[in-house]
Order: sequence, then C-alpha cells, then structure tokens
Amino acid sequence: FVNGDFSSSFSMAYQMESNLKNFYLLLSEDSISNAEKEMLRQMALLEDGHMAKLQNKYKNQQTSAPTIETEPEMIEGGIDSATMRMALAGPLGTAESVLQLAMKLEAQALDLYSRLAKEHKDSDVAQFFNSMAREEQTHLQRLSKQLDKLLEN
Repeated sequence: FVNGDFSSSFSMAYQMESNLKNFYLLLSEDSISNAEKEMLRQMALLEDGHMAKLQNKYKNQQTSAPTIETEPEMIEGGIDSATMRMALAGPLGTAESVLQLAMKLEAQALDLYSRLAKEHKDSDVAQFFNSMAREEQTHLQRLSKQLDKLLEN
C-alpha cells in the first residue's frame, strides 16, 4: 500500500493522523457530555504529537520538505471521515460508544505502523515505525482504562 520508501509512507501516515485529529474534533462537536468532548480533544492532541514526530523523522530522512497531498479525507485504517460521520449520524450517544470507536481507530493505527515497520528494511525507519506502533498501543491502553473506569461506575 506504499511504494516502500519513507516518503510515501510519511505521506500516507501524516495524512491519516491529520484527518483523524480533525475527525476527533468533529466528534467532539457532536458529543453531548463535557467528558466526551474533553476526551476527544485529548485524542486530537495525541494525533498532533504523531504528526510532529512524523515531520521530524522526515526532516532527518529527506533533503526536501515534505509534500502533504490533499486526498479525500482518510482517517487511520483507511476509512474516510465523511463516510464514518454519516454512519454515526449525529451524536454518538454514550461515552462508552465514543471510547469504543476511538479504540477501533487506534487499533487500526497500531496495525498500520506495525505493517510500515515490516515494510521498511532500513533499521532506523523500521525502529521509528515500531516506536509509533508502541505509542498507538499506549493510546489503546489509555482508552481501555477509561472504558474500564466508565463501566465500573
């Protein structure tokens, strides 16, 4: 799904991180409770962090500035945000459903970065994508703890 070089991997990963950030912010607008809104805003900030790491790695790997193409909005896992939002059709309803959706998206991101690490033979790039995968695992654990806490109450 990428050309095997860091530049194409960067473009795809950066675009999905950016669009997932925008999607989380969009969901926060539809959320009913302040707790849901805050959790979604925090998830959007985590995506900002990933975009910054991708940009820094790009600067270390390439001599030219990154090209970020405007493709149809695609979030992590290859789902376009318009389709996802239509499927949700308005407020998500519960904090539980918001957390479950976020966990699905972060699991897909974990898969993406794991695959990119395997795709790249260069050990430095593979290590970078493995690091990103570990961060996605941390995001999943964070969301899982929030869901557990919610279900205990």
